[in-house]
Amino acid sequence: MPKNPFFAFKQFRIAQDRCAMKVSTDGCIFGAWVAERLQGAIGTALDIGTGTGLLSLMVAQQAPRLLIHAVELDSAAAEQARENVAESPFGAQICVFAQSVQDFLPNATSPYDAIFSNPPFFHRSLHSPQEQRNAARHTVTLLHEELASIAAAHLHPNGCFFVLLPAAAADGFVLQAARSGLLLHESQHWAAREGQPPHIALLKFGKMPCVNSVEVHHYIHLPDGSYSAAMRQLLADYYLHF
Repeated sequence: MPKNPFFAFKQFRIAQDRCAMKVSTDGCIFGAWVAERLQGAIGTALDIGTGTGLLSLMVAQQAPRLLIHAVELDSAAAEQARENVAESPFGAQICVFAQSVQDFLPNATSPYDAIFSNPPFFHRSLHSPQEQRNAARHTVTLLHEELASIAAAHLHPNGCFFVLLPAAAADGFVLQAARSGLLLHESQHWAAREGQPPHIALLKFGKMPCVNSVEVHHYIHLPDGSYSAAMRQLLADYYLHF
């Protein structure tokens, strides 16, 4: 996806010029996947590292009775997320907080029915010279093991935790989550093109045992460059051209 100042969806628009991390295909896949599983949900949800507010808006579109707390450390991104939410039809559902999740959660009064996060992807890798982009892309402010621990501590016993990770990091995160008391219920692995290895993993966890966890593999593009049927079906409620 191009890094344009705005990205238009069917029911809302995302301004992103003040955010280090722009709207991405992987983020849209994850948001639609989470929203599908929370369709019609009630209660409260926590969006850790909301960035532009994309995930919260996608979830709110499918769960009109879900109240979402969207937390973002970067103040410029948080302000832009607030504007994106205010200009959408879902402003009453989403509250954006400009602080770290570590500082925010001590004030939480009850566990969340759902927690979702598109966390920093890279760990122990070369950093960008741009400090804002570093914080958004690298685990410099929220390590994966800390994310798993936070989710476990603040998730309702019957709640669900969703996370987007590089495919190569998925197995390690599943082990870290298990140490915190979170069990894998579902995973989807997506490849950029049919025949290629997956590059992202979408993981769903819960505290209750799952008898048959589900693992599915999809790809974004067909060999000719067109979108796959799975991609079109998943993003049909969001992409203007689907």
